[in-house]
Amino acid sequence: MKYVISNLFCAVLMIFPLSIIAQSQTDLVKEGINKYQAGDYEAAVNVFSTAINNASSKDDIQTAEVSKETEVSVKHESFVKSSKEKNVKDSREKFVNDSKEKLIGEYINEPLDYLGEDLGKLYFYKGRALMRIGNYEAALSSFDKSIEADPTFVEVYFRRALTNHKLNNEDDVRKDLKKAIELGHQSAEVLFNQLYK
Repeated sequence: MKYVISNLFCAVLMIFPLSIIAQSQTDLVKEGINKYQAGDYEAAVNVFSTAINNASSKDDIQTAEVSKETEVSVKHESFVKSSKEKNVKDSREKFVNDSKEKLIGEYINEPLDYLGEDLGKLYFYKGRALMRIGNYEAALSSFDKSIEADPTFVEVYFRRALTNHKLNNEDDVRKDLKKAIELGHQSAEVLFNQLYK
């Protein structure tokens, strides 16, 4: 009888710390999202880095299934392409470029939502926060790691395209937008049409 109680007690002790770790990871992710939403992007980067380190130290990291559809609200402006007068053409080109940049800025400024806490999502969160502080090279690296951890995560391809646009890597922008469109991302299609048609 003592043997059974002793084994049961040991089993409870082994399970209890795992639930504490899981809860603290959830708390970290939510804290990072709260910091992001509050505009404290550097603090969000630090919190997400801690969450990544915690997740990376576990031996049993599993990537969660990802929905292939992401809803993103899109505002977009229409413009006229044709003009015979150079001044009108120049002003329209400026308007088009400004409209594209405004649209990209709106996507970059979108709120960060909780999507899970697998390693791919953690790198995604960190990349989003890095974009907001203008560290596009580091954001690109985080998005690359997110894709490496979860190649089916559609939203990260879209965000990596935005980052590549900021870095003037137009070939990579096209490639990432096409991949996001292939996976069903509606805003990627809207942006692709704005940029390339």
